[in-house]
Amino acid sequence: MTRHICFLSSPSGNANANTNNELLPKSFQQAGWLVSVIAQEQVRLTPEGIQLGSLNVQHVDLIWLLGFGERESCIDRFQILSALDNTVFVTPPLTMLRLHAKFTLCQGPLQHLFLPSWVSGDIAWLRDKILSGGDWVVKPTASSYGQQVFKVSATDKNLNEILESVILGGYALLQKYYKAAERGEKRVLIANDQTIGSYLRTSSERFRSNLSAGATASTCSLTVEEGNVICKVKQYLAEMEVRFAAIDIVENYVMEINVANPGGLQTLIDLTQKDAAQATALSFS
Repeated sequence: MTRHICFLSSPSGNANANTNNELLPKSFQQAGWLVSVIAQEQVRLTPEGIQLGSLNVQHVDLIWLLGFGERESCIDRFQILSALDNTVFVTPPLTMLRLHAKFTLCQGPLQHLFLPSWVSGDIAWLRDKILSGGDWVVKPTASSYGQQVFKVSATDKNLNEILESVILGGYALLQKYYKAAERGEKRVLIANDQTIGSYLRTSSERFRSNLSAGATASTCSLTVEEGNVICKVKQYLAEMEVRFAAIDIVENYVMEINVANPGGLQTLIDLTQKDAAQATALSFS
């Protein structure tokens, strides 16, 4: 019997957004799945149950949330969807919400793999940490595409303005500047406990390695130590029922784990001439 996957897509106004919305549905279709692509805002609750557009959710075998959709309605939609069993999702909605913040994993079993972090919405408190000396990186807790990421120090005359622009009524993440990041950051894509591929991202800005922020990508391999780090993260994500993610590492540190809608499939295709999107779809067969 043909299996049915529904992608809940998110509109993107960012010209540098990844191509998952196009690559993944096509790859699943080629793998023999029945594919539906529906806007996240078409999630509905009726007396008969949850609907995804005109689809009754009972007719769908797998739901792939491509991002969070419109921010204003996200909580309502995710609460509706959370009534479903986690196994129907590539990544359950409540897990996406929990792991999206860049600091979340600093408190759990993977804490030893992350750089020490300070998180607050108190500008004065964060400024005092920076004034204690050294170079720091400050960024929003849940941004994408390398936006609003700054390298700062006590000598920055516009330090207050930088902190204000990052926080914008929310919280900011502060970390000591890790010099090894100047050599680049490796992104590893995983699907269903399989490593789909990895590549190195380097940037002239040194502290910001997002391709959307001007970094360049090249092929790479993982060291034994890096492979061990990835295995530990894979195990944790499997326990959290996350079936697709990007893990960004520098040496033995995890810089970030993206579970919402990580890019990298097209980059792997371009670098290796192998269809990483197709490999991802086949991992679900």
